[in-house]
Amino acid sequence: MNITEKYILPMFSSNLVNDPIIEIKGMQVSITISGYDDDENFSEVKFKFYSVIEFTKTSPVFGIINGSYDTLVEVQSSERLIELETINNREYSFWSPKHYALYLDGYGFFQIFAKKFEVERLV
Repeated sequence: MNITEKYILPMFSSNLVNDPIIEIKGMQVSITISGYDDDENFSEVKFKFYSVIEFTKTSPVFGIINGSYDTLVEVQSSERLIELETINNREYSFWSPKHYALYLDGYGFFQIFAKKFEVERLV
Protein backbone atom coordinates (compact mmCIF):
# COMPACT_ATOMS: atom_id res chain seq x y z
CA MET A 1 0.00 0.00 0.00
CA ASN A 2 1.57 3.27 -1.16
CA ILE A 3 0.28 6.66 -0.05
CA THR A 4 0.63 9.84 -2.11
CA GLU A 5 -0.19 13.37 -0.92
CA LYS A 6 -2.66 15.01 -3.30
CA TYR A 7 -3.65 18.23 -1.52
CA ILE A 8 -2.69 19.83 1.81
CA LEU A 9 -5.41 22.00 3.35
CA PRO A 10 -4.52 25.71 3.60
CA MET A 11 -6.16 25.77 7.05
CA PHE A 12 -6.16 23.56 10.12
CA SER A 13 -9.18 21.34 10.64
CA SER A 14 -8.95 22.21 14.33
CA ASN A 15 -9.70 25.84 13.29
CA LEU A 16 -12.75 25.31 11.08
CA VAL A 17 -15.54 27.87 11.34
CA ASN A 18 -18.30 25.37 10.42
CA ASP A 19 -18.78 21.66 10.11
CA PRO A 20 -17.68 20.41 6.69
CA ILE A 21 -20.52 20.65 4.18
CA ILE A 22 -21.05 17.36 2.38
CA GLU A 23 -23.14 17.25 -0.79
CA ILE A 24 -24.02 14.09 -2.67
CA LYS A 25 -25.53 14.42 -6.16
CA GLY A 26 -25.70 11.28 -8.22
CA MET A 27 -22.16 9.93 -8.40
CA GLN A 28 -20.52 13.20 -7.30
CA VAL A 29 -19.55 13.96 -3.70
CA SER A 30 -18.41 17.44 -2.65
CA ILE A 31 -16.87 18.44 0.68
CA THR A 32 -16.58 22.16 1.47
CA ILE A 33 -14.21 23.15 4.27
CA SER A 34 -13.61 26.65 5.66
CA GLY A 35 -11.32 27.84 8.43
CA TYR A 36 -8.16 29.60 9.54
CA ASP A 37 -4.45 28.87 9.53
CA ASP A 38 -2.02 29.83 12.35
CA ASP A 39 -1.70 33.37 10.95
CA GLU A 40 -5.50 33.88 11.07
CA ASN A 41 -5.78 33.75 7.26
CA PHE A 42 -9.21 32.51 6.18
CA SER A 43 -9.56 29.90 3.43
CA GLU A 44 -12.40 27.93 1.95
CA VAL A 45 -11.93 24.96 -0.36
CA LYS A 46 -14.29 22.55 -2.05
CA PHE A 47 -13.24 19.02 -2.93
CA LYS A 48 -15.23 17.56 -5.83
CA PHE A 49 -15.05 13.82 -6.34
CA TYR A 50 -16.40 12.34 -9.58
CA SER A 51 -17.75 8.87 -10.39
CA VAL A 52 -17.88 7.96 -6.70
CA ILE A 53 -18.61 4.29 -6.06
CA GLU A 54 -18.17 4.44 -2.27
CA PHE A 55 -18.03 7.21 0.35
CA THR A 56 -17.56 6.69 4.09
CA LYS A 57 -17.14 8.83 7.18
CA THR A 58 -15.73 6.97 10.16
CA SER A 59 -14.77 7.89 13.70
CA PRO A 60 -10.97 8.16 14.02
CA VAL A 61 -11.07 5.78 17.00
CA PHE A 62 -11.30 3.02 14.39
CA GLY A 63 -8.06 4.14 12.75
CA ILE A 64 -6.95 6.55 10.05
CA ILE A 65 -4.44 6.34 7.22
CA ASN A 66 -1.04 7.82 8.04
CA GLY A 67 -0.47 11.17 6.37
CA SER A 68 -4.18 11.99 5.94
CA TYR A 69 -4.39 14.58 8.76
CA ASP A 70 -5.52 17.80 7.00
CA THR A 71 -4.21 16.26 3.77
CA LEU A 72 -6.03 14.48 0.97
CA VAL A 73 -4.05 11.37 0.13
CA GLU A 74 -4.38 8.67 -2.49
CA VAL A 75 -3.94 5.10 -1.32
CA GLN A 76 -2.72 2.76 -4.05
CA SER A 77 -3.54 -0.96 -3.87
CA SER A 78 -5.56 -0.63 -0.66
CA GLU A 79 -7.36 -3.67 0.73
CA ARG A 80 -10.72 -2.06 -0.07
CA LEU A 81 -9.77 -1.38 -3.70
CA ILE A 82 -8.79 -5.04 -4.04
CA GLU A 83 -12.11 -6.08 -2.45
CA LEU A 84 -14.09 -3.87 -4.84
CA GLU A 85 -12.25 -5.31 -7.83
CA THR A 86 -12.90 -8.85 -6.61
CA ILE A 87 -16.61 -8.19 -6.03
CA ASN A 88 -17.22 -6.93 -9.58
CA ASN A 89 -14.21 -6.81 -11.87
CA ARG A 90 -16.21 -5.59 -14.87
CA GLU A 91 -17.63 -2.52 -13.12
CA TYR A 92 -14.34 -1.88 -11.33
CA SER A 93 -12.53 -1.84 -14.67
CA PHE A 94 -15.14 0.52 -16.13
CA TRP A 95 -14.99 3.07 -13.26
CA SER A 96 -11.24 2.69 -12.51
CA PRO A 97 -11.67 4.03 -8.96
CA LYS A 98 -8.93 5.51 -6.83
CA HIS A 99 -8.92 5.46 -3.03
CA TYR A 100 -8.77 8.94 -1.49
CA ALA A 101 -8.65 9.63 2.27
CA LEU A 102 -8.81 12.74 4.46
CA TYR A 103 -8.85 13.13 8.25
CA LEU A 104 -10.40 16.28 9.72
CA ASP A 105 -9.71 16.77 13.43
CA GLY A 106 -12.96 16.59 15.37
CA TYR A 107 -15.04 15.74 12.29
CA GLY A 108 -13.92 12.29 11.25
CA PHE A 109 -12.04 10.21 8.73
CA PHE A 110 -13.36 10.34 5.17
CA GLN A 111 -12.67 7.74 2.49
CA ILE A 112 -13.79 8.30 -1.07
CA PHE A 113 -13.49 5.79 -3.89
CA ALA A 114 -13.79 7.80 -7.08
CA LYS A 115 -12.43 8.09 -10.60
CA LYS A 116 -10.97 11.56 -10.01
CA PHE A 117 -11.18 14.72 -7.95
CA GLU A 118 -10.57 18.43 -8.21
CA VAL A 119 -10.16 21.19 -5.66
CA GLU A 120 -11.86 24.55 -6.01
CA ARG A 121 -10.36 27.32 -3.90
CA LEU A 122 -13.36 29.47 -2.95
CA VAL A 123 -11.51 31.99 -0.72
